[in-house]
Amino acid sequence: MQIKEENGKCLEVATVLEQVDLGSGYYLLILRSPRIAAATHAGQFLLMSVRRSDDASSDPLLRRPFSILGCGPARGTLELLYRVVGTGTRLMPRLEVGEEVSLVGPLGNGWPGTEGDVVLVAGGVGMPPLLYLAEELSGDGRAMTLFYGACSVSHLHLLDRFEQAGVDVRLATDDGSAGHHGSCVHALEKWLDKRGVQGASFFGCGPHGMLAAFAKLTEQRGLRAFVSLEAPMACGIGVCRGCAVPMRDGTYRMVCSDGPIFTTDEVSFE
Repeated sequence: MQIKEENGKCLEVATVLEQVDLGSGYYLLILRSPRIAAATHAGQFLLMSVRRSDDASSDPLLRRPFSILGCGPARGTLELLYRVVGTGTRLMPRLEVGEEVSLVGPLGNGWPGTEGDVVLVAGGVGMPPLLYLAEELSGDGRAMTLFYGACSVSHLHLLDRFEQAGVDVRLATDDGSAGHHGSCVHALEKWLDKRGVQGASFFGCGPHGMLAAFAKLTEQRGLRAFVSLEAPMACGIGVCRGCAVPMRDGTYRMVCSDGPIFTTDEVSFE
């Protein structure tokens, strides 16, 4: 296991422990990475080289960012959920148990500490940092509710993990194949209309359109809300400026070094 520091972050050669095909192009990847696992908190991410260790090619050159799905510090393990969508992720299902991959992390600021009940709003592959948060908070006595949306039921995964963490799971699908027929934000809006929420904190991660709707809804209701943003990036430490996103005050901030967690009233979704 090779370990060194790179710009204040841990560069670690991790070992593939397990790779599970969840269907519909989604995979659960479990890695042994003791140093990063020991330092990771919910909401953080890592950069991973998706090339096999024996691949002489330099394509793809850059590491890919992945939100951390779960962590087992005692066992030194990290879990990632990914969906095959592009050049990098098309290579990842080839990784076999025992192979090594290069990681940099943990990166980003992570979810903030809050009091009171928790409402989680996840869209598609934006679910991982919310599952990590739910498992981190599990057992502390607060109520947790998840609104989890995707295009169809085949794109909703690891529901049993949320339930085991004590989360009230509410589904939404574009095609109506599970739960609410429509977006998870619309399902949240209907839920709020029926019961309202006092003192809860809201956490969202998903595609841009979903987060824009989430930010608008929570702002209209005067609710405290946080989002985890995704953006293309190369360095992961704020140097390349490739992940700049606009803020409401007219400035730009880096998803990798200033985020990926922001409050909804900071980000301009227009």
